[in-house]
Amino acid sequence: MSRTCSKCKNSIPDTEQLGPVNEKYP
Repeated sequence: MSRTCSKCKNSIPDTEQLGPVNEKYP
């Protein structure tokens, strides 16, 4: 599964470790 950033409209793979940014995506 991948998440889509509502701001930048970019796809965010769950395998990516975004750190603090990851908290913005439930």
